[in-house]
Amino acid sequence: MESKRGSAWADIGVLAAILFGATLTAGGVVAGFTVSGTEHIHGATLFTVYTVQFVLAIVGGYVWLKLGKGSDSKFSLRLGVSWADGPLILSGIVVATAAGIVIEPLLGAMPEHYIERLNEMIGHGGWAIITTVVAAPIFEEIFFRGMVLEGLARRWAARWAVLGSAALFGLVHLPILPQMVNAFVIAIIMGYIYLIPRSLIPVIVIHAINNGLAYLILEFRGSQGVDTRDLIGNDTIYLVVYAVSAVVMVVSLVVMNAKVRTKTARDTLKEKTADE
Repeated sequence: MESKRGSAWADIGVLAAILFGATLTAGGVVAGFTVSGTEHIHGATLFTVYTVQFVLAIVGGYVWLKLGKGSDSKFSLRLGVSWADGPLILSGIVVATAAGIVIEPLLGAMPEHYIERLNEMIGHGGWAIITTVVAAPIFEEIFFRGMVLEGLARRWAARWAVLGSAALFGLVHLPILPQMVNAFVIAIIMGYIYLIPRSLIPVIVIHAINNGLAYLILEFRGSQGVDTRDLIGNDTIYLVVYAVSAVVMVVSLVVMNAKVRTKTARDTLKEKTADE
């Protein structure tokens, strides 16, 4: 697909720099008037830093994509809703769950201190739930799917746009390696789901449900390391569940990629017809 505006690599670099700058700014602003201490204050501080960070990043990213060098005046955040979103959301939850089962052995092989670090970072209680289940799905989907992926998909083939945005999404979850790997895989699924209707609503809902389940699992597992194999309690059944999950994940990605390619070709034809 020929580029209609500036380099996609430039957009990735600028948006990543905007997010990094917003993160530093948010941390500095909040540190100026917040004193950490109790768990409640820690949760409120995390929510405040996170909100300031992404509000700044979203505003800055939107300005760049609309007004920056090589900007696209047609760019907009897509928030359309349709009846087809219901089945799409349900299928997205199924695929995301299957993917979680597939990558679980890899995540489980990583040092336990990563899980402990994740628990410390997320925290517990009301503020942690609001940040993880409400703020994160809205802010992250707007920025990474609504801006990064949307921008890349206008110049690159769907699979490369999805992989590029997923790579950036994974990198921002460093240094917690299991979270980075999980974020990368989930972002691939979310990327395709976003591109099918070209709407943020389904991915926001799926992201919220996925984060909610992940939070509950962390609360339930703690440092005990209970995984799907342990929960099932039978190796034969577990292997069947794992194999089915792998097939569901792979087949779903192939089907979604085909749907996005067909939709892209159809939309491109409409644009050419409208220009003639």
